[in-house]
Amino acid sequence: MEKTFITLLIAGILSLQSCDAKKQKTKDNNIPTIKNPYLGQKPPGLRPLPFAPGLVSTDLYEVNSAFTPDMKAFYFIRRGEENKKSAFYEYKYNEINGEWKKSEIASPWIGRPVIAPDGQTMHLGDNYLKRTEAGWSELQKLEPPTVSNDSMYIMRLSSSSNGTYYFDTYKENDSTFPIRYSRLINGKYEEP
Repeated sequence: MEKTFITLLIAGILSLQSCDAKKQKTKDNNIPTIKNPYLGQKPPGLRPLPFAPGLVSTDLYEVNSAFTPDMKAFYFIRRGEENKKSAFYEYKYNEINGEWKKSEIASPWIGRPVIAPDGQTMHLGDNYLKRTEAGWSELQKLEPPTVSNDSMYIMRLSSSSNGTYYFDTYKENDSTFPIRYSRLINGKYEEP
């Protein structure tokens, strides 16, 4: 009995130490300080678990998340907060102090974030943001011919390292969601 208790106690202590998130209160507000890469979370294994409980995963509705390729920024959409239908958030990692800082990018929601392989473009359906020295550019619209028909809407779009766009579309009165692609050829995108 005593041996079992000691084993359980050691296992409990080790599991608490394996959580890298240091939740210390900051001086200026009640938001916990999150330290270490991957939002202070243990990298995923074979068993699905809620991601960053209380920070990202809450009792509200969090969807459409993405890390930048360098894993130094995390984006997600949260729906159901007071006075908001939805909001678009960023957690950004500071390498100097090892802390993550949360900020709101937009309210209401502006699209499903998909980060380009080079980390310089954030695709948001048929809109996008470009990385600037100060953060992200203003919201921009993709130029035709990528969206060649006004009644065809891009829902999710990603790009490959060679610039090819892959996306699914929605068209009024159509229950299919075809996946399309548009290659970048000589600096111009072909018809999807």
